[in-house]
Amino acid sequence: NTLVKENSVLEMRNIHKSFPGVRALQAVDFTLCEGEIHALMGENGAGKSTIVKLIKGLYCDYEGTILINDINLREFSAENFSTEVAVVSQDFSKFQVSFLENINLGRKHEIEDNTKILDMFEKLNFNKLTNDINLNSKIGKIYPENIDLSLGEWQKLAISRALLSEASLLIFDEPTASLDPLAEQRVYDQILDLSRNRMSILISHRLGSVKSSEDIYLLEEGQVKMHGSHEKLMRNSDLYREMYNKQKGWYQDA
Repeated sequence: NTLVKENSVLEMRNIHKSFPGVRALQAVDFTLCEGEIHALMGENGAGKSTIVKLIKGLYCDYEGTILINDINLREFSAENFSTEVAVVSQDFSKFQVSFLENINLGRKHEIEDNTKILDMFEKLNFNKLTNDINLNSKIGKIYPENIDLSLGEWQKLAISRALLSEASLLIFDEPTASLDPLAEQRVYDQILDLSRNRMSILISHRLGSVKSSEDIYLLEEGQVKMHGSHEKLMRNSDLYREMYNKQKGWYQDA
Protein backbone atom coordinates (compact mmCIF):
# COMPACT_ATOMS: atom_id res chain seq x y z
CA ASN A 1 0.00 0.00 0.00
CA THR A 2 1.12 3.54 -0.63
CA LEU A 3 0.19 6.76 1.09
CA VAL A 4 0.80 8.87 -1.99
CA LYS A 5 -2.40 9.87 -3.79
CA GLU A 6 -4.35 13.01 -4.40
CA ASN A 7 -6.49 14.33 -1.56
CA SER A 8 -4.73 12.25 1.10
CA VAL A 9 -6.34 12.12 4.54
CA LEU A 10 -4.88 11.10 7.90
CA GLU A 11 -7.31 10.21 10.68
CA MET A 12 -6.81 9.23 14.31
CA ARG A 13 -9.97 7.79 15.86
CA ASN A 14 -10.45 7.41 19.61
CA ILE A 15 -6.75 6.85 20.31
CA HIS A 16 -5.66 5.73 23.78
CA LYS A 17 -2.02 5.15 24.67
CA SER A 18 -0.56 4.26 28.06
CA PHE A 19 2.89 3.80 29.50
CA PRO A 20 3.53 2.04 32.82
CA GLY A 21 1.63 4.08 35.38
CA VAL A 22 0.80 6.87 32.92
CA ARG A 23 -2.07 7.37 30.47
CA ALA A 24 -0.38 9.40 27.73
CA LEU A 25 -3.35 9.83 25.37
CA GLN A 26 -7.08 9.60 26.03
CA ALA A 27 -9.77 9.46 23.34
CA VAL A 28 -7.80 11.52 20.83
CA ASP A 29 -9.50 12.28 17.51
CA PHE A 30 -7.56 14.05 14.78
CA THR A 31 -8.14 14.59 11.04
CA LEU A 32 -5.66 16.08 8.58
CA CYS A 33 -6.23 16.52 4.83
CA GLU A 34 -3.77 17.21 2.04
CA GLY A 35 -3.03 20.90 1.70
CA GLU A 36 -3.83 21.57 5.35
CA ILE A 37 -1.44 22.61 8.09
CA HIS A 38 -2.52 21.67 11.59
CA ALA A 39 -0.79 22.39 14.86
CA LEU A 40 -0.50 20.43 18.09
CA MET A 41 -0.24 22.81 21.00
CA GLY A 42 0.34 22.14 24.67
CA GLU A 43 2.77 22.23 27.54
CA ASN A 44 5.51 19.64 27.92
CA GLY A 45 3.98 16.23 28.66
CA ALA A 46 0.64 17.06 27.04
CA GLY A 47 0.97 14.20 24.53
CA LYS A 48 2.24 15.97 21.41
CA SER A 49 5.32 13.81 20.82
CA THR A 50 3.39 10.63 21.59
CA ILE A 51 1.02 11.45 18.72
CA VAL A 52 4.00 11.93 16.39
CA LYS A 53 5.49 8.58 17.36
CA LEU A 54 2.16 6.87 16.77
CA ILE A 55 1.88 8.41 13.31
CA LYS A 56 5.44 7.30 12.53
CA GLY A 57 4.48 3.76 13.50
CA LEU A 58 6.92 3.59 16.40
CA TYR A 59 4.24 2.36 18.83
CA CYS A 60 1.91 -0.52 18.04
CA ASP A 61 0.41 -1.04 21.50
CA TYR A 62 -2.37 1.54 21.36
CA GLU A 63 -6.15 1.43 21.34
CA GLY A 64 -8.14 3.00 18.54
CA THR A 65 -7.54 3.36 14.81
CA ILE A 66 -5.12 5.37 12.68
CA LEU A 67 -6.17 5.57 9.03
CA ILE A 68 -4.36 6.92 6.00
CA ASN A 69 -6.66 7.17 2.98
CA ASP A 70 -9.02 4.76 4.78
CA ILE A 71 -6.23 2.16 5.15
CA ASN A 72 -5.23 1.12 8.67
CA LEU A 73 -1.72 2.28 9.55
CA ARG A 74 -0.94 -1.24 10.82
CA GLU A 75 -1.21 -2.50 7.21
CA PHE A 76 1.68 -0.39 5.98
CA SER A 77 5.13 -1.91 6.14
CA ALA A 78 7.69 0.15 8.07
CA GLU A 79 9.93 0.25 5.00
CA ASN A 80 7.25 1.63 2.68
CA PHE A 81 5.87 4.06 5.20
CA SER A 82 9.21 5.52 6.33
CA THR A 83 9.64 7.46 3.06
CA GLU A 84 6.11 8.87 3.29
CA VAL A 85 6.67 10.77 6.55
CA ALA A 86 9.39 13.37 7.06
CA VAL A 87 9.97 14.49 10.63
CA VAL A 88 12.18 17.32 11.84
CA SER A 89 12.52 17.27 15.62
CA GLN A 90 14.46 19.31 18.13
CA ASP A 91 17.01 16.49 18.48
CA PHE A 92 17.58 16.07 14.74
CA SER A 93 20.69 14.26 13.49
CA LYS A 94 23.70 16.07 12.08
CA PHE A 95 24.81 14.06 9.06
CA GLN A 96 28.44 14.94 8.41
CA VAL A 97 28.45 14.43 4.67
CA SER A 98 28.06 16.95 1.83
CA PHE A 99 25.18 19.42 1.55
CA LEU A 100 23.92 17.48 -1.47
CA GLU A 101 24.11 14.10 0.28
CA ASN A 102 22.31 15.59 3.27
CA ILE A 103 19.37 16.70 1.15
CA ASN A 104 19.12 13.36 -0.70
CA LEU A 105 19.16 11.22 2.47
CA GLY A 106 16.05 9.05 2.70
CA ARG A 107 14.89 9.73 -0.86
CA LYS A 108 13.97 6.97 -3.30
CA HIS A 109 15.28 9.11 -6.15
CA GLU A 110 17.97 11.76 -5.87
CA ILE A 111 17.15 15.32 -6.86
CA GLU A 112 18.40 15.83 -10.40
CA ASP A 113 17.98 19.60 -10.58
CA ASN A 114 20.23 21.22 -8.00
CA THR A 115 18.57 24.60 -8.54
CA LYS A 116 15.65 23.25 -6.47
CA ILE A 117 18.03 22.87 -3.54
CA LEU A 118 19.56 26.30 -4.05
CA ASP A 119 16.09 27.86 -4.27
CA MET A 120 15.04 26.20 -0.99
CA PHE A 121 18.20 27.40 0.75
CA GLU A 122 17.45 30.92 -0.44
CA LYS A 123 13.84 30.79 0.75
CA LEU A 124 14.98 29.65 4.22
CA ASN A 125 17.75 32.30 4.31
CA PHE A 126 20.32 29.52 4.54
CA ASN A 127 23.21 31.48 3.05
CA LYS A 128 26.15 29.15 3.64
CA LEU A 129 27.18 28.56 0.02
CA THR A 130 29.89 30.84 -1.46
CA ASN A 131 32.39 30.73 -4.30
CA ASP A 132 34.51 28.39 -2.17
CA ILE A 133 31.64 26.36 -0.64
CA ASN A 134 29.27 24.41 -2.89
CA LEU A 135 26.71 21.61 -2.60
CA ASN A 136 29.46 18.98 -2.70
CA SER A 137 31.37 20.51 0.20
CA LYS A 138 31.53 18.27 3.28
CA ILE A 139 30.10 19.63 6.53
CA GLY A 140 30.67 18.85 10.20
CA LYS A 141 33.74 18.41 12.37
CA ILE A 142 35.03 14.96 11.39
CA TYR A 143 37.75 16.33 9.13
CA PRO A 144 39.59 19.67 9.47
CA GLU A 145 38.70 20.71 5.92
CA ASN A 146 34.97 20.24 6.52
CA ILE A 147 32.63 23.23 6.76
CA ASP A 148 31.22 23.63 10.26
CA LEU A 149 27.67 24.86 10.76
CA SER A 150 26.02 26.72 13.60
CA LEU A 151 23.06 25.09 15.33
CA GLY A 152 20.67 27.35 13.45
CA GLU A 153 22.28 26.38 10.14
CA TRP A 154 21.98 22.67 10.96
CA GLN A 155 18.32 23.29 11.74
CA LYS A 156 17.70 25.00 8.40
CA LEU A 157 19.48 22.16 6.58
CA ALA A 158 17.22 19.60 8.32
CA ILE A 159 14.11 21.67 7.47
CA SER A 160 15.28 21.96 3.84
CA ARG A 161 15.69 18.18 3.64
CA ALA A 162 12.12 17.65 4.86
CA LEU A 163 10.60 20.26 2.54
CA LEU A 164 12.48 18.79 -0.45
CA SER A 165 11.63 15.19 0.46
CA GLU A 166 9.20 12.91 -1.36
CA ALA A 167 7.12 12.56 1.81
CA SER A 168 3.38 13.21 1.75
CA LEU A 169 3.26 14.06 5.45
CA LEU A 170 5.59 16.60 7.04
CA ILE A 171 5.94 16.85 10.83
CA PHE A 172 7.87 19.67 12.46
CA ASP A 173 8.29 18.74 16.13
CA GLU A 174 9.76 21.88 17.71
CA PRO A 175 12.79 21.80 15.36
CA THR A 176 13.68 25.36 16.29
CA ALA A 177 13.31 25.01 20.07
CA SER A 178 16.79 26.44 20.65
CA LEU A 179 15.96 29.69 18.82
CA ASP A 180 14.47 32.71 20.51
CA PRO A 181 10.68 33.08 20.05
CA LEU A 182 10.86 35.74 17.32
CA ALA A 183 13.44 33.82 15.27
CA GLU A 184 11.39 30.65 15.68
CA GLN A 185 8.25 32.42 14.50
CA ARG A 186 10.02 33.59 11.33
CA VAL A 187 11.16 30.03 10.53
CA TYR A 188 7.67 28.63 11.16
CA ASP A 189 6.17 31.29 8.89
CA GLN A 190 8.53 30.08 6.16
CA ILE A 191 7.54 26.47 6.82
CA LEU A 192 3.84 27.40 6.59
CA ASP A 193 4.42 29.04 3.23
CA LEU A 194 6.56 26.22 1.77
CA SER A 195 4.54 23.17 2.84
CA ARG A 196 1.09 24.07 1.50
CA ASN A 197 0.89 21.17 -0.97
CA ARG A 198 1.31 18.43 1.67
CA MET A 199 -0.26 17.26 4.89
CA SER A 200 1.71 19.12 7.55
CA ILE A 201 1.77 19.10 11.35
CA LEU A 202 3.46 21.80 13.41
CA ILE A 203 4.22 21.13 17.06
CA SER A 204 5.22 23.72 19.60
CA HIS A 205 4.53 25.00 23.07
CA ARG A 206 4.98 28.55 21.73
CA LEU A 207 1.73 30.00 20.43
CA GLY A 208 3.31 32.58 18.17
CA SER A 209 4.82 29.84 16.04
CA VAL A 210 1.59 28.00 15.29
CA LYS A 211 -1.25 30.51 15.49
CA SER A 212 -1.42 30.86 11.69
CA SER A 213 -2.28 27.16 11.26
CA GLU A 214 -5.75 26.35 9.94
CA ASP A 215 -6.57 24.10 12.88
CA ILE A 216 -4.87 24.13 16.28
CA TYR A 217 -5.36 21.13 18.56
CA LEU A 218 -4.95 22.14 22.19
CA LEU A 219 -3.71 19.20 24.27
CA GLU A 220 -3.68 18.88 28.04
CA GLU A 221 -2.82 15.70 29.95
CA GLY A 222 -3.21 13.55 26.87
CA GLN A 223 -6.62 14.90 25.84
CA VAL A 224 -7.73 17.24 23.05
CA LYS A 225 -9.38 20.01 25.03
CA MET A 226 -10.47 21.94 21.95
CA HIS A 227 -9.44 22.55 18.38
CA GLY A 228 -9.99 25.30 15.87
CA SER A 229 -8.45 28.54 14.65
CA HIS A 230 -6.43 30.83 16.89
CA GLU A 231 -9.40 33.20 17.03
CA LYS A 232 -11.83 30.44 18.04
CA LEU A 233 -9.55 29.19 20.80
CA MET A 234 -9.00 32.71 22.10
CA ARG A 235 -12.78 33.13 22.36
CA ASN A 236 -13.65 29.74 23.82
CA SER A 237 -10.68 28.27 25.71
CA ASP A 238 -9.58 29.69 29.06
CA LEU A 239 -6.46 27.47 28.93
CA TYR A 240 -5.42 28.70 25.47
CA ARG A 241 -6.12 32.32 26.34
CA GLU A 242 -4.07 31.99 29.53
CA MET A 243 -1.15 30.46 27.63
CA TYR A 244 -1.34 33.18 24.98
CA ASN A 245 -1.41 36.01 27.49
CA LYS A 246 1.63 34.57 29.25
CA GLN A 247 3.57 34.41 26.00
CA LYS A 248 2.42 37.43 24.01
CA GLY A 249 5.22 39.60 25.41
CA TRP A 250 7.72 37.42 23.54
CA TYR A 251 6.32 38.67 20.22
CA GLN A 252 5.66 42.34 20.87
CA ASP A 253 8.50 43.32 18.58
CA ALA A 254 7.35 41.01 15.76
